[in-house]
Amino acid sequence: MDADETAPDLGSLAKTEPVTVLAYFGKPSNANRYIRRAILLFLIIASVAAGIRILPTAWNQAKLLNEQRRWLNYRTATDQLVLLDDGASPLDINAVLATQKNFTICYVRSNWGPIIIGRSLPEYEQFLLHAGTSQPSAFGPTPAPPFLFCGQRHRASGDRLVTVTFYSRWYNDTTNRQGFVFAADVLEPAGVFRAVKRLSNTNLHVGDYPLRREIQIRFFAGQPDPADASHFTIDYKSQDSSGHIDGWLQPDGKSVTLTVRDGPLLPAK
Repeated sequence: MDADETAPDLGSLAKTEPVTVLAYFGKPSNANRYIRRAILLFLIIASVAAGIRILPTAWNQAKLLNEQRRWLNYRTATDQLVLLDDGASPLDINAVLATQKNFTICYVRSNWGPIIIGRSLPEYEQFLLHAGTSQPSAFGPTPAPPFLFCGQRHRASGDRLVTVTFYSRWYNDTTNRQGFVFAADVLEPAGVFRAVKRLSNTNLHVGDYPLRREIQIRFFAGQPDPADASHFTIDYKSQDSSGHIDGWLQPDGKSVTLTVRDGPLLPAK
């Protein structure tokens, strides 16, 4: 190093200016923390209370949907007897009642007969009660009327739960004709957030044959048509012939028609 050169002042280099920290936000107060905790606690309590109210409703709806699935997919054998009209002919009703499950007497004409017995579905009545759908008067004279058809049918408007039950008989003493009265019930099935809705319940006259004719009519469990989602059939027979009844869910998806296709319930030609 030359003599006239000055050594740098290391002490001055080591000195630094103090750093000023800008306090943009103040320190949270205890009051603010208490408010946040109170809000959080309120939200927790509200959520628990809502769960207590919602969970039973959700559970009941889940059980309803499970029950409903059973009836939408209900099937029974084609040869299952569901309704028997003894036609005022000698018939051991007690023997039939003893051998057929869920059969009860559902109609008796006091002056000369006939006696009609049928197969009910008490569990379906429980499903209606669970669904909050009151039993309509057209469902017949007994709490659990005989079922001729139960199952799902479909139209463009959606799936429907369709049932056909025995309601009564019809008679015309002037024309000496008689037949049956069936009740057709159409329900819109429940959904996750939708209740069961009754769309119609209609009494339909089925059959037209001579009054006091001693003919025994046996009806068998209705069957869905696998080729047509809106159609189902009910088979029946007398002592010497058989026939079919066609059921159709109408295009509006709200009603059903029943038509005798052939057999002894048709007017004699």
